[in-house]
Amino acid sequence: MRRLTASLAVALGSLAMLAPAPADAGMEPYGLTFARLGEVASGADCVCILPADVLWTARVHRRPRPRPLRVCAGKGGTCGASEHAWAPDGKRLAFAIRRPYTTRAIRVRPLGRRGGVVLSPPSIDRTLSLSDPTWSPDGRRLAVTGARDSLAGNITAIYVVDVRSGRIRQLTDGPADTSADWSRRGEIAFQRAGLAHDPDDIDVFAVRPDGSGIRQITSGGGSEPDWSPDGRRLAFVRAVGTGDDVFTVTAAGLALRRVTHSGWATSPAWSPGGRLIAFEDGGAIRVVPARGGKSQTIARPGREHSFAAPAWRPPMVPAER
Repeated sequence: MRRLTASLAVALGSLAMLAPAPADAGMEPYGLTFARLGEVASGADCVCILPADVLWTARVHRRPRPRPLRVCAGKGGTCGASEHAWAPDGKRLAFAIRRPYTTRAIRVRPLGRRGGVVLSPPSIDRTLSLSDPTWSPDGRRLAVTGARDSLAGNITAIYVVDVRSGRIRQLTDGPADTSADWSRRGEIAFQRAGLAHDPDDIDVFAVRPDGSGIRQITSGGGSEPDWSPDGRRLAFVRAVGTGDDVFTVTAAGLALRRVTHSGWATSPAWSPGGRLIAFEDGGAIRVVPARGGKSQTIARPGREHSFAAPAWRPPMVPAER
């Protein structure tokens, strides 16, 4: 499952763009961001204790030279870089925040500007906690994981939030639906666990944005889904023996293809050009051709830090005149 962080305070950083990547660049360059775990830093408006909270970038086809640039959640709030998602226009970043004595919410922040929009559950439903955002193709909505405690335990389901109005609507019933990813073709993929939360009883499902048409995509295990840019294939994580690796299938769940063979691969993220998949590998960040092959190490873990949650920044879309 995608990693959810609970920290005293969090900072974001390094939103610099990548240089063009010859094998996957297309018409414009785009960046790969990922969280660095295990640092401590301070800012003007908060002291940031960072278990999963600083974003870094790396040159995919060159030696990584990350330049952290914190974007703190602000006074009285914390944020989690391991739960970040870029808007389709590449100009906004959505990430989870936690306020003191309250549940989690989502902040949407335009790059280069303070503030932004905080999307939180209605005041009458303070038991609902939001995390793990993913953008709709038009950039107007977010699909998120909503969690609440009940007598039966922690219940999680998929919700859709309107970025402008803040209106929230539940799509799935749970009780263990998480890790949504929105396809450019409209469907929202998510992982659904059985009541026993057995790793072998977790598969990828899909649902329409109006909550209809729920269908199962994988069988035999699948988690952490991530759609290809054209929406025709889906990357996901499957347990293999005692480890995990990245696989892909068609949107119909056919033509299974194994992409990695590391045994530690999680958090797949398809590049905007569709030729590469970034993934976390035992604390390192690597990229591999989407059809499989030799992987390239982007960031290596150190004694006191590791890396997680890779996400691609789309090409910047110019504003309409």
